[in-house]
Amino acid sequence: MNTAVSDQIAALPAMSKAQLLAIWAKNFREAPPSSLRKDLMVPILAYRIQEREYGGLANTTRKKLREIAKSIDPGKQAQGRGTSSLHRGTRLVRSWKGEVHEVQVLNAAIPIAASHSAICPRSRERLPEPVGPAPCSSERR
Repeated sequence: MNTAVSDQIAALPAMSKAQLLAIWAKNFREAPPSSLRKDLMVPILAYRIQEREYGGLANTTRKKLREIAKSIDPGKQAQGRGTSSLHRGTRLVRSWKGEVHEVQVLNAAIPIAASHSAICPRSRERLPEPVGPAPCSSERR
């Protein structure tokens, strides 16, 4: 890889959002979505910088990707990690602000979207109904 390109890409993570927006303006015709976070702008800009320096995908590859995208049924869910649940016996361990918090699932499946603050806002509290009780403990590391 060209050293100037490598250096430019390596500098992206340390830049402010304002600096990244200036680079975005040089590389894209449109402004980024207002909700686009800095940590997502960096890899997008890195890809674009490399694409401009070394070329993008071949037309045949673009065509194949479009065909694949069209063949996917929009109503069909992707296979993989989309619909997971936590099952009885699962232990969740999280370190936050120097404290280790642990939750053990006692009842049937719990949706993964449950937030830590809802499950265990303070040490030694229990999960709210209808999920059922689960102990929370904290230990200093």
